[in-house]
Amino acid sequence: MLHLLSHAMFKALLFLAIGWLSVLVAGTAATKMTGGVRYHPQLRWPIAIGLLSLAGVPPLVGFVSKEYVLGAAFDNVTELGSAAGWIVLVSFGVTVVLTAAYCTRAWLVLTHLTSEEEAIRQATIVASRKVEDVSIVEIFTQPAPRTAAGSSPQTGPPVVEPDHGHADIFRGARLAIGVLAFLSVVGGLIIFTPLVGVEAHLVWYLAASSLLLILGAWLVVRRMASMTDSGDAADLLGARRMALFDKGFGADGVYVAVVSPVVKLARVVVTADREVIDAYVRGTVVATRWAGLAGERAHTRKPSSYLVWLLFGLLAVGVSGVTLW
Repeated sequence: MLHLLSHAMFKALLFLAIGWLSVLVAGTAATKMTGGVRYHPQLRWPIAIGLLSLAGVPPLVGFVSKEYVLGAAFDNVTELGSAAGWIVLVSFGVTVVLTAAYCTRAWLVLTHLTSEEEAIRQATIVASRKVEDVSIVEIFTQPAPRTAAGSSPQTGPPVVEPDHGHADIFRGARLAIGVLAFLSVVGGLIIFTPLVGVEAHLVWYLAASSLLLILGAWLVVRRMASMTDSGDAADLLGARRMALFDKGFGADGVYVAVVSPVVKLARVVVTADREVIDAYVRGTVVATRWAGLAGERAHTRKPSSYLVWLLFGLLAVGVSGVTLW
């Protein structure tokens, strides 16, 4: 229950923040969202908090819930010797590395600067540290400042500034993102409330091991990203490997191959139910209706003599029974 609540906090935060960023940059592809956090700094902290919580960095709620799951699995191993506990521990060890890796990759992509942008940034920093003595005449006679459309002939080739929007996010969405970010930071305190009813218990060396795995994944992905121009560590894997990853190592193909016959059989069953079994039921209804119409047309709507005598006999028997009783 604690793990479910923690995911509700930081996953909702990430969906809202990344979703709004994709609206601001007009796309969801990595090439569109590259550097998006730099151009829209109002989303920097929400996305950072969501990714850190997803990676399981303390003291965020994702760390707390993950460590309690690990603690429960550890107790299961030490007290019961169950194989299920070992499966959970090993699975978490693998997923900690993978989660930290793709969270680091996402953050580096979202904060990446292209070579041209980095050169402009460094030139601006250098220029800001340079001090020159100028006269009052030079100040008023200097060329017009460079604009986004270009520059004066004296300043060389035009430099196009990043044409990204500065529109703020909607107030309601900003409030929701802020609340979810706050919950992702302090949500781990829910463990001390009776809402989940879990005794406070952490296995500290498991927590330390997971933090070392997170740190190792961060260092590796950061190093890989620094070796690429795009800032995306995945580019070092190559197009073939990326295509293999996108296909899920063939797991989706196996799933489709297994499920496809079941789906086809289900379609046959549905068709037989609708067109055969239900057809018989609909056919009996139609036949009964036509038989009723035929009988109604054949009937003269006048009482026959035997029916009158039958009713008279029943009345006589009834009266006799009551009288003689």
